[in-house]
Amino acid sequence: MKLAALTLVAAARLALNAAALNPADVSASAGWIVHHDQESFVGGRLLAELKKSDLVPDQQEKLASMKEHFGFNPETDLTGVTLYGSGEADHGVLILRGKFDVAKLRSAAVLAQDFKSVKQGDREIWSFTADKGKTISAVATPTLLIGSSYPEDLAASLLVLDKKSPSLATPPPSAKQPGLFAWVNFTASGVKRPDFLAFRNARELTVHLREEGDSILVSAQLDTGNAEGAKNMAMFSQGLLGMAASDTGNPLIAEIRKTKIQAVGENITLESAITIEHLKELALQSKKEGKLKVGADVNIEVKSKEEGK
Repeated sequence: MKLAALTLVAAARLALNAAALNPADVSASAGWIVHHDQESFVGGRLLAELKKSDLVPDQQEKLASMKEHFGFNPETDLTGVTLYGSGEADHGVLILRGKFDVAKLRSAAVLAQDFKSVKQGDREIWSFTADKGKTISAVATPTLLIGSSYPEDLAASLLVLDKKSPSLATPPPSAKQPGLFAWVNFTASGVKRPDFLAFRNARELTVHLREEGDSILVSAQLDTGNAEGAKNMAMFSQGLLGMAASDTGNPLIAEIRKTKIQAVGENITLESAITIEHLKELALQSKKEGKLKVGADVNIEVKSKEEGK
């Protein structure tokens, strides 16, 4: 799940024109999915505040540098960001849809350590060693960039895209809504339940974030598999939240105190809203204190093959 967390950060930083989840992209055996749909954010207040704040210094220059060296600009060329996996530790597939300059991407990949290329039908599969010695396998087309840390995961995902392996028949309901969503199926064979009481018999978790007006709305639903357990856990969580958010003089804390946690049958649901202004203030303060780093860092160093790079 570490890869999922990293991709959530990357999607939030970079995907500014993403599309809704395409179920045909995802394997039917997926145990978890993260998808970012940013169409509703384009022209919204959150994006405007990010652009005019100093949370993302020199961002446009960095994005332009990506366009120059890699042939695509995440701000203008991405249309979809999806990550999914079976649940096995560190396994997963990242799918980017948009407009890509394959020639420039290949030129950059060739300069990577241990670059190799293998033809598979009309596709060319690249592999190279990235940071910390991890091998990356990738395929690029003018409209698709797909990668994984495991060649077998990439191969399986290509079978899904080619309709030679079953894809997701029924996507989670939140996948059709604007914003960012994450979904975990705890009944999938590869998914490990967290070591908390509420997850002991859990079947499914969905988290959804979206912008509405001047606020970011957060909703979550956990299918606990037990109605009595859901009721008790919801009461405990609501009480714990009230104790944790005791600083009533802080406007952000005051908003968090309005979070609603309740039991609906065997499900625990959460609904919360935080204003974008308060989020920005918190982010700026955290950055000032050195607790937060925001941005798409692009450190590009191009060396020739003769230099051994």
